[in-house]
Formats: sequence, C-alpha cells, structure tokens
Amino acid sequence: MKFGEHIQAMQRKVDRKFNVPKGIDPGLYHSAQKLAGDKYEPRLIGRGAEHLVFKFEDPKHPDTVYKINYRETANLMSAEQDGPEAYERARQRLDNEIQKRAERLKELRAYLGSQAIPVQKYMIRELPVNIDVIARLAPHLPVDPANLPEKVTAWVTVQRKVDAPLDKIVSMHGHYPEVRLDANREGHRRLYQGVNEIALNQPLSGDTPDDEELQKDWVCHMYPSLVSIRSRAERDARFNKKLKQSVADLINYTQETGRTLDVAGKDNLVMLQGKNNEWQLKLMDPLLNEDMRIDAIKTAISKLAQDKPLKPTLAIQVLNTLNAVRFINCLALIADIPERIHLFEDQEQAQEPGNPFQETEEDIPVIIDTEEADSATETRDMRIPIQAFLNTLQQFKPKQ
Repeated sequence: MKFGEHIQAMQRKVDRKFNVPKGIDPGLYHSAQKLAGDKYEPRLIGRGAEHLVFKFEDPKHPDTVYKINYRETANLMSAEQDGPEAYERARQRLDNEIQKRAERLKELRAYLGSQAIPVQKYMIRELPVNIDVIARLAPHLPVDPANLPEKVTAWVTVQRKVDAPLDKIVSMHGHYPEVRLDANREGHRRLYQGVNEIALNQPLSGDTPDDEELQKDWVCHMYPSLVSIRSRAERDARFNKKLKQSVADLINYTQETGRTLDVAGKDNLVMLQGKNNEWQLKLMDPLLNEDMRIDAIKTAISKLAQDKPLKPTLAIQVLNTLNAVRFINCLALIADIPERIHLFEDQEQAQEPGNPFQETEEDIPVIIDTEEADSATETRDMRIPIQAFLNTLQQFKPKQ
C-alpha cells in the first residue's frame, strides 16, 4: 500500500470511529467536536446552506437539535471587528430578523396547521468558537487567530427533532428541472416548454397535451419525485385526501401572502405517515429562503418588458420562486384539485404560445456579473439556459 493510500485508510478509520455524518467535511466535523459545552458534548449531525446542526447528548432532551446560523454568526464577527457602532447595527438587524421569522412561523401555522411546523425557537447566545471552524465556514472572514475570542454571539435555533423514518415519508421536492434537463435534446426542450405552459396557466402549444392524464405524465417527467406521489395517491385513499387538503393549503398560503416555500431540497416538504396510518404535511425546515416572494417575479416581468437586464440576485430569486410555484401547481394537477397559484392576475396574458428557446433580436440580455455568477450555483449548473427560463416570463406583459 502506498503512503498516500495508507493515510487515506487511516482517515477512513478515524471517520468511522467518530461516526462522521455522510457529506460533511471530516475536518469541520472534528473541529466542531472541540466546541464542548459546560455539561454535554455537542455532536455535529448535519450542515445545510446556512446552518450547522448539533445534538447534545442530554438525556432530558433527546429529541432536541440546535441549529447555528454560521452565516449570520460570521457577519456578527465581521461587524465586531469594524467597531462598536457596526456591531450594534448588525445586532439590531439580527434581532429584527429573528422577530420577523418568529412572526412568519406563526403565520405558517395559521395557514398550514400547527402540526405541519416543527416546534422551534430562535435565540441569540454566546457560543465557544475555534479558528478551524471559522476557516472552513467563513474563509473570507479576516480573523487573526491571536485575537480570536473564546466565545462569539451566534444565532441559534432550538428545534424539536421530527421522527421521520424513511419508510414513513413521501418527499415532495421539486429540484430545478433547469439543472437536470438538457436544452440540446429536442425532447427535453418540448417537455420544458410544455410543463411551463401547463403549470403556469399559459396558452398550450401544439405539442402540449390538453388531456389531464397525459399532462400528469408530462409533469412527472419534469419532476421525477411526482411519480411516487402520484402512485401513492392512486392506491392510498387517506394519503390522497390529505394531499388534496395540503396542496390547497399551500396554494392558499401563497395566494394570500405573496410568499412561497423552498421545495428544491429533498426533504424540505414531506408527507409523514403517523399513528393509525394517518398522513400529515410536514415542513422540515420551513424558513430556508427568505427571498422567495411573488413580487420578485413581477419585478422581473416589468424589467424584461422595458428591455432592462436583470441582476444575478433577482434572476436567482425568480428561479427559486417560479420553480416553487410551478411545482406546487404540478402537485395540484396530480392531486386532482382545481386550485392553482395564479401569478399574473394583474398581467395581460399572451394569446399565443411562445417558444422560450427561440432566439430573436428582441431577446432580452441577462447580464450576469462574472464575480457574482461564480457564486451563483443555481445558474452555473443549469443546462437549460437561464435566458430560456426568463423567456418564459416574456409571455406576460404588464397592463398598460
């Protein structure tokens, strides 16, 4: 065995010994284990787009997890280095954001039911820190190891862990078709255009079926997760009944609040089978993305109508939001309910179907700043060009 292979084998043994969760940087895992509490050792069990997720081996609270928002924590540390006034501004902004999220949780429970939202509480706490964790989570942060404080102010979410065995959940996730489909394949182009027409209430082109059962086939090809949902709904009456109610509630939430939920993650939104085989809607992490508002789509439509380019941040907001609307409307089709999210009630709808892949002199350029685009994974990984995605919006024009 070569020396390098020997080192890798040793590292695998260490990883198994410490039970490193799959998909987590082992170095981050071991560094985080050093952040010992006063009484119970923290155990890193996951890492998301914003959070480190810990459990403490506390026998009194075995179902409690702790999420540390490392992005906001890094922002606070950076502000602290800029002086007391900068820190106070950052801290006040964080206090306001926590209050706003608490209000949104209350709102979600009102629309979707308290059983759909995991019990959780936001707070600001002083936590221990080490340079290895900072280096991995916020490499851009100019922290002098010699001046690293023992503790930092952190945004902590305490949440009751949801018991969700894999055989008891049906995941309702709509990952971006723009990443999976290939614009170079004619069948994918037809599918993409057709499902956008079906799900966004647009005029149907010649290739798009008007038969609902065929439309269900199309949306299942666009979003493969719908296959298992459709199959379960057809054979399980209890699941079907709860699916209808849950999708109607999701649509009502968006129509009345102007906000959508993040459906791109695998288990952000699930149906969970509980006691007596009853099903419940569960939002495993209900506040993942704060920028998913219908207003972003309407802003983009207005800019496109005026031949104005979109900034990368707005283009990504539109991608996330419109994908959620499209997927939930596809769920409504699968659930056989008439309700839909109607984005464009105050817009003039095109009378003829359009081709999002058609390149004309009237195409609107989407300017993606090179520096910003490097961090925009949603656009960098797309095989359906973002121009084609945004061309879909050009079927709608603001009323004069």
